[in-house]
Amino acid sequence: DIELKDNRIRALRHLAIKIAAKLNWDLVIIEKR
Repeated sequence: DIELKDNRIRALRHLAIKIAAKLNWDLVIIEKR
């Protein structure tokens, strides 16, 4: 059960990093215009 929870946290963290990276990239593109 603890392992499942750990996997869920890892998945959420991975998703958060992906979203943050996309937002960062969008900001970079906006600033270049």
